[in-house]
Amino acid sequence: MGKIRLPQVGIIGLPLTAAVILASTDTSTQTYTLSGAKALTTREIAAAISAAVGDPLAVVDVSQEALVQGLMASGLPEAAAREIASFDANAAAGGFSGATCDYKAITGREPQSLDEWCRANRSALIGTR
Repeated sequence: MGKIRLPQVGIIGLPLTAAVILASTDTSTQTYTLSGAKALTTREIAAAISAAVGDPLAVVDVSQEALVQGLMASGLPEAAAREIASFDANAAAGGFSGATCDYKAITGREPQSLDEWCRANRSALIGTR
């Protein structure tokens, strides 16, 4: 699963996007796909977090069935575990790998990169070690 690519957008940008759309006088119906500017693999995501916190963080590849079993062992019902695991299967097939320019088109700003987000949230990431 370490090769999955996800174009994540920082949560801080979502309220800004909503505010711009709601304040707009455009009454047309549109669908937006909000994403980061770049799709990152789970290994690249782990590397960014690792760099921010100063500790190694590894990605452990597991099969879809092992993921289901692990989620169920954590208390999730089987149906919920399979639904969550299907997200990873879809992502592994490239279902979520497309980055869009919608965020910038709406807000006029580049989306925050994962590296920027990790640096800004370093204290939350390291907790109270």
